Amino acid sequence: MRFIIIGCGRVFEHYKLNVLPVLPKSWDLVGLVDNNPNKIYNLKKEFKNIPIFNCINDLLDSIDNIDIGIVLSISGLHFAHAKMLLENNINTIIEKPICMIPSEIEEITNIAQTNNKRIFSVFQNRYNKAIVFAKKLLEEGRLGELRTSRVCLRWCRDENYFEESWRGTWKYDGGVLNNQAIHHLDAYQWLLGMPEEVFTINKTNHQVIEAEDTSLSIFSFNNGALGSFEATTLAPNKDIEACMDIIGSKGYIKLGGISLNEVLDTDIDDKDHLIKSHSEKFETGYGNGHPKLFKEIIECINKDLDHSIKISSVLKTSRLVNAMYLSARLEKKIKPLDNHNYIKLGITECTHTF
Repeated sequence: MRFIIIGCGRVFEHYKLNVLPVLPKSWDLVGLVDNNPNKIYNLKKEFKNIPIFNCINDLLDSIDNIDIGIVLSISGLHFAHAKMLLENNINTIIEKPICMIPSEIEEITNIAQTNNKRIFSVFQNRYNKAIVFAKKLLEEGRLGELRTSRVCLRWCRDENYFEESWRGTWKYDGGVLNNQAIHHLDAYQWLLGMPEEVFTINKTNHQVIEAEDTSLSIFSFNNGALGSFEATTLAPNKDIEACMDIIGSKGYIKLGGISLNEVLDTDIDDKDHLIKSHSEKFETGYGNGHPKLFKEIIECINKDLDHSIKISSVLKTSRLVNAMYLSARLEKKIKPLDNHNYIKLGITECTHTF
């Protein structure tokens, strides 16, 4: 299986430690792309036998028989890079967010279907033991009917993080909602379904960026239940927490840890055992899910199976993010299932040299 990687920034460092070592020997890395001269210089020293390019077009012109492209480039270029790979008949794995707006996801999905190729989305937190356990409780009805829910993300992203000029911009990134908190929004909608309406207030309080550093939303579900979603990157010094409360008519569960990786509390029987067996320690917000995700992707490719993270589900997450941005802009409630594209988020053409 011949594969390439587009983008060798911060996420790529995580992939070097946690993904590349667990890939089977049949997976052969045949090319890397990045447009940062310093990174290219270091990559050439580290990956001496692998060709490295500063432009995806040069790679595609130079390397034949590529089976898979892994897109780790900056968020605003995911659509352009995925589209280019799929149009060249290359199966594509895309880090979050899969694209910036729903219509881009729909377009690359259509291209993949036309060319009989596959798209895989990376939302590795869906493999967290705590989230899988919460999903099981909900599907089995052990929490009863949803009454209320809450997510709270308090992470730290200081000025050093935003030194890269694309971070925090509308074209290439978005703010805390579309970047840091998107995993938690994805978990929220995957566990509880799409809210019927959202009302969001976004603020850029202390960071010198275009998009928001703090966001607060109220969700209204069609059974009358309410939920809230709070996210900020203004925590001092370090990531503090990411927690979720789900309260139903029969019981409740509270998830926490740095990235929804621990069961903190529940009123389900045998509580202490459940908390211990469904919690895990994370060293970083990336978590432990990437090896599990790639193991499933490999099995899906080898056996022509459906992936558990369906693109239709990821599309819902994008619709929710875009609805929240639109609500904050218009200062009114928005229905996420109306499929809004937030006009300030992302780009529609690849004008970047990368």
